[in-house]
Amino acid sequence: MKHKSLALIAGMALALALSLPLSALAQAPDRRDGRLSLGAEIGFLFGTADSTAFGLALNGDYFLNQNLSVGPLVQFGLTDDLFQFGPSVQLKYTYDIDQRLTANLQGGLGFIYAELERSGRDRDDSSYLVPVGGGLEYKIGNDVSLGATVLLNFMDLDRVRSENFYLSVLGGLKFRF
Repeated sequence: MKHKSLALIAGMALALALSLPLSALAQAPDRRDGRLSLGAEIGFLFGTADSTAFGLALNGDYFLNQNLSVGPLVQFGLTDDLFQFGPSVQLKYTYDIDQRLTANLQGGLGFIYAELERSGRDRDDSSYLVPVGGGLEYKIGNDVSLGATVLLNFMDLDRVRSENFYLSVLGGLKFRF
């Protein structure tokens, strides 16, 4: 009889231990609607007018509802010979993968300015900018996330370069208010 009681208690403890992680996943995600998220990311811009550039991006998202946000994105690209500046307004769709991990798809419209110094002469140009891509965010605190973003940026800088796109690969921190 004593062994049956121990087996029953052990079985209930095991069932409880296995159900706790599942109940944590079943909880509703944090509400994002009406909140503001600000972030800064660093990384690389591949395929710029001066090959690979150091990249910096500043972004903000105002959540219109749980999944849809709008806000500014400003990308900077720097090398010894290149200064590139690209502000845009992004529309972002965010969805929860689990309690801490979210993914997003985004697209936007803005303009880009690039100045390239080569062979003693300056070349500069400006154009439209259409950044599209996606990213992941991992929540490391109540209002702090680690983020990674990959964007394909379409533009038309004729005087500075021949290709009409470059790739941004960035990572950094995001803070929600």
